Amino acid sequence: MPKELRYNPLLGEWVIYADNREERPLFPGECPFCDVEEVPVSLDNRYPSLSEKKEKKEKKEDKNKEKISEKGRKADGKCEVIIYSKDHDTKISSMKMEEIAKVVDLWKERYELLSKKYKTVFIFENRGKEIGVTLEHPHGQIYAMNFYPPMLVNERKNYHKYRKEKGRCLFCDLIKHEKEEGKRILEENDTFLSFVPYFARWSFETHIYPKEHVSNICKVDSFDLASILKDSLKRIEKIGEGYIFCLHQFKDDFHFHLEIYPPYSAKNRIKYRGGVETGSGTFINSIFPEDSAKMLRDL
Repeated sequence: MPKELRYNPLLGEWVIYADNREERPLFPGECPFCDVEEVPVSLDNRYPSLSEKKEKKEKKEDKNKEKISEKGRKADGKCEVIIYSKDHDTKISSMKMEEIAKVVDLWKERYELLSKKYKTVFIFENRGKEIGVTLEHPHGQIYAMNFYPPMLVNERKNYHKYRKEKGRCLFCDLIKHEKEEGKRILEENDTFLSFVPYFARWSFETHIYPKEHVSNICKVDSFDLASILKDSLKRIEKIGEGYIFCLHQFKDDFHFHLEIYPPYSAKNRIKYRGGVETGSGTFINSIFPEDSAKMLRDL
């Protein structure tokens, strides 16, 4: 079957269907990324969830041909894999600062190019068997999509609402609030702040905000972002090796930031989503953010 998007009218969001994903190799004996000549590098995903559009001359055809069924349409987009290093056994927290900064530079390059064609350029990393990773070589991914994912939509909606009501940026005010309280801050450098937000859904959820109001990664200092990401991940990995991190950004009118979700409720204890969380979307957190931040600072 072709890759397809179907709209969920109950939640107002798109679902991606890609039946080729089950063909992915599970921890293959020979790593497909170890022979990459230059790093960091962006490669096309061999098992993409989205399909690139065909040439322009074919786009002029009847738009109804884009439709697969009454409820679905083609899952247009691009999926890339970002190989961080030639070292199969390394990770971002173990890489040299210069190497991580080059990864950030590549994120910038790919965002700038892909955002010209796609609405959303979602950059992320899944790490650890706890998350369901099938290849251990250090890598991240990019999903370039022609729709706006629900979490980003909600963030931007509330950002706009706050700006309309207060005349200020919600994220800039969160930075000010976290610095005033100081209880949840993990790391800080000249241009970034890393902290466990006071509304964290996951026990050790960590956010990284640039102090300057910028909408996307293209305008931040690569070395400063590399530094605070490395230090934040080193702390989190003392709780457990697995995590998801993702970059939230728009072309304009937003406040760029990173969110990190370690799937733990305590050191090396997995936090499984239960009925309330999965069925209603309401998270239950067993640790107050102030306590989580203290635990991470003390490790």
